[in-house]
Amino acid sequence: VLWDGTSQSSVTVDARGPNNQPIRGIGLRVDMFQGGIMADFGTLSARTIVTGDDGRARLTYTAPPRPVDGGSGTVLTLMFTPIGTDFNGAVSRYVDIRLIPPGVILPPNNP
Repeated sequence: VLWDGTSQSSVTVDARGPNNQPIRGIGLRVDMFQGGIMADFGTLSARTIVTGDDGRARLTYTAPPRPVDGGSGTVLTLMFTPIGTDFNGAVSRYVDIRLIPPGVILPPNNP
């Protein structure tokens, strides 16, 4: 994702049961981590999502504006944790989104 304040990533969570059947109605809390620290770094379309009849829940992440010093890129981690009493022992799942500052990419000197 370009680190430009407007670029977006679409994230889909797919919940399946033991027989690969879609599981509907699972609530998920979404947390953001940057550099291993929980922090708001950009914008999520929702902080909690629920799987639909197809077992999928979707959200959109919007990158923050590029820092004044230019920044060299960073990785944002989204953590999805099931919520509710049926999921006390559930394991959270993660997805990484790499933020790249906009600019010109030059080819190497000796391609």
